[in-house]
Amino acid sequence: MPRLKDFKIRIKNNRYYEIRFRRYGYNVSFSSTNFEVAKRKAFEWLSTFEEQIKPQVHFTVISKWTASILI
Repeated sequence: MPRLKDFKIRIKNNRYYEIRFRRYGYNVSFSSTNFEVAKRKAFEWLSTFEEQIKPQVHFTVISKWTASILI
């Protein structure tokens, strides 16, 4: 699961805050002149991303566990 440390935060042109996420094949960016707004955008995307990936991670864990029992 992604964490806050997976995001890169930078200031562009001394005016815009940019928060980037480049992991697991995703390359998304959130920006605003207000840091709190950019952070809120990033966390909203992160919550939907975690909901989408949660069933896949759960299935993968079960598959590895089942495979280890069969071996």
